[in-house]
Amino acid sequence: MKSLAGVLLFVAVVVQADNHVGRLLYEQGVDEGRQPVSATVNGLPAPSALPCANCHRASGLGTSESGKTIPPVAWRLLSDPRRGRDGYGYFRHLEPSPAPYTPALFHRAVTRGVDSSGNAMSDTMPRYDLSVAQTSALIEYLKMLYPEPQGIDDSELRLAVIIDQRVDKNKRQQHWSFLQGLLAMKNSETRHEVARKRHAPVQRIPQYRAYRKWRLFRWELQGDPESWSRQLDVYYRQTPVFAFLVPLVSDQYERVADFCEQRGIPCLFPVGDESDSPGYYGFQYRSFSKRVAEYVQKSKRDKIQPTYALITASSSTTGSRGQSRLQEEYIRRCSRPGQILITVGQQDVAQIERLECPAKRALTVKLIASEDLGYPQFLRLLDIADRRGFCVVSDYATPTRVEQRSLRVTRLADRFGIAEPDTELLSRDLFAFSLISDAVNKMNGVFSRRYLLELIEHMLNSFPNYSFYREIAGAPYQRHAAGSLSEMCGVGA
Repeated sequence: MKSLAGVLLFVAVVVQADNHVGRLLYEQGVDEGRQPVSATVNGLPAPSALPCANCHRASGLGTSESGKTIPPVAWRLLSDPRRGRDGYGYFRHLEPSPAPYTPALFHRAVTRGVDSSGNAMSDTMPRYDLSVAQTSALIEYLKMLYPEPQGIDDSELRLAVIIDQRVDKNKRQQHWSFLQGLLAMKNSETRHEVARKRHAPVQRIPQYRAYRKWRLFRWELQGDPESWSRQLDVYYRQTPVFAFLVPLVSDQYERVADFCEQRGIPCLFPVGDESDSPGYYGFQYRSFSKRVAEYVQKSKRDKIQPTYALITASSSTTGSRGQSRLQEEYIRRCSRPGQILITVGQQDVAQIERLECPAKRALTVKLIASEDLGYPQFLRLLDIADRRGFCVVSDYATPTRVEQRSLRVTRLADRFGIAEPDTELLSRDLFAFSLISDAVNKMNGVFSRRYLLELIEHMLNSFPNYSFYREIAGAPYQRHAAGSLSEMCGVGA
């Protein structure tokens, strides 16, 4: 028994080492000594490391850009005899040859550029100077990509909503009811998807074969946040889910994010305390206060005019002459060249209207619309700024877009029986639900969590209409998506 245990331990260590070397090759293009692997592209030596993940993505499932398709390299797909045939749904058209890869054929492909059927590969595919041992290590890592999905079966895709019991009861109920209403619409089968999936061969395309009913679970977190990890673990062991959708957490969201990372579960667009450092499996709204700080620093760095310190408008604070400190500061600076940045909250709009310069104004005034500024106050602030020659800095995209979105949310809330809807909360819900719905549809049955994140990142960066008005922070190796604070000058209500 001891010798058998020793052999198993040795095998485990070897596989773990191969996975580590393979990961370095795949994600960074470097060998076990962290030196760039020599490669040629179009017959020319590559000047730097060429990670496989640059093109084939972290998921190993490839992508499509500018009319060019980069095929998947997950070993589960490369080595399957059905590769390239109808059984592979979305991937059936990516590879002209159904021939499966063996380790020897794969080594030939990555070193000499000859595919599994003996055809020359594109010159844009790098030819790497890899040993057989390095290729074997790479294959061991590729075997870890595109694993069997959790939270999915032939008929159902399972998602969970994490809800912190410390959040206001009405807010929790609106959040859940709205998502339940969207789910009912999603599952309404307006195109008779289940029937199309079973019948009519002409309809048996990936879009219909990949169709699943969605099921939403409510996971409630109670008590001390230190116990959340254990609570989530119990929930997940009882019901594995594919992803978490808009967790509602008042604070200490990092405990939920850590669980997502450990389990490799996408945690999409949490509502609550914000951080702009999500893990790989997170997509979330970036912290407003941090974006304001970034904007101020950028203004100081990029502008020729001097930028004065950020001032927070506060109607409750008065100066020595009975005026607000903001008015005193404005009067003191307004005739001097430069620019002043003022954050404006819900209670401060009227104070901006009263700002008067006793001399000819030379100061550029930029009003930063605070996160708590409601849409009606935002429109009023725009009108004031337009009349006074000020600029408004906000994460609202345009008044028209926000108005249309709020109207849509209000109508949906009425349809779902939600009185006095929290439009800010429900707008986030609608955004997240719409985005994951579109991403799952684009997956065409290729249910990979990493692939889901890649599709979301691609959509956020390719289609600005997804962004609404909040900047999104993506996973490492991905771009920040959907633009940051923008300036509106001369935009009347």
